[in-house]
Amino acid sequence: MRVSLIVASEPDSFNHKQRNFFASIAAQTYPHYAFELILVDGQAKASTSRAFAEFRRQYPAISASLLISPSPARATQNNMAAAQADGDLLIFLADDFDPSPGLIAAYVEYHILNPDLN
Repeated sequence: MRVSLIVASEPDSFNHKQRNFFASIAAQTYPHYAFELILVDGQAKASTSRAFAEFRRQYPAISASLLISPSPARATQNNMAAAQADGDLLIFLADDFDPSPGLIAAYVEYHILNPDLN
């Protein structure tokens, strides 16, 4: 199952949160070729662009894109990313926590066991 991981970027006063978040994405047990990361920055911060560029350099096998939103509103960011997503399953997150390594795999397993045709 192809997964689109949609992530709204939150303000990062300490300039370290996104590095930790990106490391957590790279540590996912779900096959890297089977998911995409769509990060939406509603703050248009240079720190987000730098952290994303470093992530792309370190993990080129993970399909990832950075979108710049005209609004800091999470709903606007999520809608923008969903319009670009190509996954069968969309997972919406914010970058203000570190997802466990099995997060994507657990979502996929749940949806395989509990299909919702709607």
